[in-house]
Amino acid sequence: MLLGDAPIDWSRIKRAEDVRPFDLAKGRHFAELTLKEVVGKGRRALMIFGDSHLQGRGLRENVPINIIERSPARPKVFTISSSFIDLTKVQEDVGGWPVPSLASIRGTVIGAKPLAAFYPIPPAPGWNLLSMEDTFDAVLYLGPPSSMTMSRLSAAQCADANYMKMRLARMEFDAVQVRKERIEFLQRLCASLPTPQTGSKP
Repeated sequence: MLLGDAPIDWSRIKRAEDVRPFDLAKGRHFAELTLKEVVGKGRRALMIFGDSHLQGRGLRENVPINIIERSPARPKVFTISSSFIDLTKVQEDVGGWPVPSLASIRGTVIGAKPLAAFYPIPPAPGWNLLSMEDTFDAVLYLGPPSSMTMSRLSAAQCADANYMKMRLARMEFDAVQVRKERIEFLQRLCASLPTPQTGSKP
């Protein structure tokens, strides 16, 4: 198991701006880690990242997917979209797929749709022209969005004063556009959970 995120030296982080260099290093870090520890050793890997880290195939050189696929070994990456958009509204037969399903999208209605119909597009030249099949090879279908649930913090984690102090302090370094909303969401979540009994575990 490899940790793909760029390591952050939190002792050096005093302001939100201090996190920026580490954020910018994420893509290249996980691409170079993959080339060294997977491709360079003749291995295969299941890579789990946010979908935005896997976009931009065929565009800028510094996009992670291009760093990997354009390396001397020319490895092939099979990319899977896990967008939470309701796919039944994009391609009518999706409602009949088993849950979960993994489906190739090249030559399909989903594949021909603009990438912008599924994800916010970065303000970079060429991205607005990408289709889904330009970027992804397949989609993961987990059912309609109304049926999906997400893992959340446990009551024991919310009651752990040291953990919450660390978590909230790091959230203060989030982008200013989302910082307040994310912190308040976490606080509301923890307030809604029952107080854990003594001796309970996360």
